[in-house]
Amino acid sequence: MAVIKNKYLLLAVVALVGLFVGTYYLGRLVGHLRADNSNEATTEALQGEISRYIALVQDKETYIASVEQQLTTEKEAKKALELTNKDLRAMNIKHLNEISALKLRIDTLLEDVSHNGQIIAIQQEKIDSLTNQPVSVKKNAILLPFEFTKKDQWMDLVGSFDNNGGLTVGLKMDVPVSVVTGIDRDKKPICSVLTDNPYIRTLSVQSFKTDPPKIKKYAISIQIGYGVALKQKPELAPYVGLGFDRTILRF
Repeated sequence: MAVIKNKYLLLAVVALVGLFVGTYYLGRLVGHLRADNSNEATTEALQGEISRYIALVQDKETYIASVEQQLTTEKEAKKALELTNKDLRAMNIKHLNEISALKLRIDTLLEDVSHNGQIIAIQQEKIDSLTNQPVSVKKNAILLPFEFTKKDQWMDLVGSFDNNGGLTVGLKMDVPVSVVTGIDRDKKPICSVLTDNPYIRTLSVQSFKTDPPKIKKYAISIQIGYGVALKQKPELAPYVGLGFDRTILRF
């Protein structure tokens, strides 16, 4: 009778282990399907409208572009920004935590460019619309060659026209940009792009905060230890066995 009881007990243990293993892999499959289905919606949400405003930061007029940060998985973040594991290894990153992608543009119209050219008046003929006869008119012209410049705390522009009208231009511009992520007053994660350069415009912002990998609570393992042998007279004895673990306390 004892042998039969032990056989049924072993079958019950095997069935229980099989149930837990099946549940675990079924849960993983469902999780992957949900992640794949939500990926497209998450990526589309990242193209949300950017809110823009101007504020004083450290007594400087600062242009700010903000967008709500998306909470997502590392897999979805890499897919949306076309990152690969090879790219992360090149940057010495093991797991993504927060990542933002910016698209900036230098957007300015310069009206106060100075030059050293000589302005002269020239005679030019044109056809009078009333008499249909050629008439002489004066027009201003600038002699070649000449140079032009524009300098301020953000920009260093130099250029010139040679004798044949050929143009040469050199431009240096500081692009100070700060990316700040945090929680706003409505308790929503937000990503803000700050710059006090008035020539820079933020066209788009994509920002992710990835969920940390979850710690697995269950495991099937070969166990070696020292414990109590459940016999008629319980006693301490070493053992080797196959076990199913459920973590109760982790430290």
